[in-house]
Amino acid sequence: GENYPVLIAKKDSGDECAHIPSGWILDKEATTEEAGLKHKECTICGAILEEEVIDKIEMPNIEPGEGVPEIEVESKTAKAGETVDVKISLKNNPGISSMKLVVTYGSGLTLKSPVVYDICPEDDPEMPQTMQPESFESPVTLNWISALEEKTGDVVYATLTFEVAADAEGDQDITIFYNPKDIFNAREENVGFAVTNGKITVEADTHVPGDINGDGVLNNKDLTRFFQYLSDWDVEVNEAALDVNGDGAVNNKDLTRLFQYLSDWDVEIF
Repeated sequence: GENYPVLIAKKDSGDECAHIPSGWILDKEATTEEAGLKHKECTICGAILEEEVIDKIEMPNIEPGEGVPEIEVESKTAKAGETVDVKISLKNNPGISSMKLVVTYGSGLTLKSPVVYDICPEDDPEMPQTMQPESFESPVTLNWISALEEKTGDVVYATLTFEVAADAEGDQDITIFYNPKDIFNAREENVGFAVTNGKITVEADTHVPGDINGDGVLNNKDLTRFFQYLSDWDVEVNEAALDVNGDGAVNNKDLTRLFQYLSDWDVEIF
């Protein structure tokens, strides 16, 4: 075929670059806590030509109340090491076709994938559209959009599954913020929501090691109750005390360890 010349913008030898600016490049996304930053650079030499601070996101100052659209994060109580589902619900929703939320959570929690977008119809896998977070480290972005219809009324937006760290304690806050431009209806009108944040409260581990029946005393009654439990009897047990040998499983090894301990063997129980 014919050869055509390729035009390349470049500077002459010894001359300064005749900069050709790029479009805006995002360096740091703005949040409710910190301003963001963007810049333009030369497409030839890469020099920074212009920088601009992106203002912090100002959340709408909307208080929860009767009839007020609200995003509510569920609060739960859990023990260290447990896995917990937390729902993000919409109340008094007047009708939206898009919602993008940013979720932050405590250092004692690990978010497990995938996020379950309950707002999506089970029988329609393609529309509305959702996006899984690129990273499951806090903060994470939840993004849903429907090009065909609005979602109205009280609905669960998404369910997040958290694993509570073995050394977690106290309240592990789960906080939501959003850009007012990221929640809108089918007419592309912004819709403001009040936000009620949630938390996972980690219960302190106060169990007495080996106290299977939960009476606060360690003796052969616990051994008997444990034997009954492992033999599938319908008996109540203190679940926090079942893993007697601390190996993460509950079985006859734990029963044996408890029997040894109550017989004054030099063994450790948990």
